[in-house]
Amino acid sequence: QRRVRVSSGINAEYGGRPMLDIQCHKLIAYSGIAVSLCLIYLLFNPSSIVAAALYSAIVSVHGLWFCEVGFILLSPFENDFWKKDSAAHSMLANVFFCWTFIGVVGVMSGVAVVMDKHYNKYPSDRTRSRHIEMNGLLDSE
Repeated sequence: QRRVRVSSGINAEYGGRPMLDIQCHKLIAYSGIAVSLCLIYLLFNPSSIVAAALYSAIVSVHGLWFCEVGFILLSPFENDFWKKDSAAHSMLANVFFCWTFIGVVGVMSGVAVVMDKHYNKYPSDRTRSRHIEMNGLLDSE
């Protein structure tokens, strides 16, 4: 009888690359796909502030993740913290990606609050009249 040896490694289908390397590159690919989808959404809705904010957030996450992957996979320090075949370190890379996303959303939300506070001090006539009309409609009921 002929026996077929089956590879037991999870990264056998990726040419023997370390698990951490595979996970980091998957996350780069996912963020790249998200950038492409946001760009398509922005192209179909050019006047949407939500589309522009979403696109800038995703591009920021993508760029920051490129920098983080550079430090994770090619550490410039002598004592490399990251173990390339460790499942725990692969999950830690996922956590860093999520915290990067949360940080970008937090910074963008902070900028939005500051801009709202700054520009709503002196509302334009159109905004003020719309606000007065809405208050008049609510008071008449």
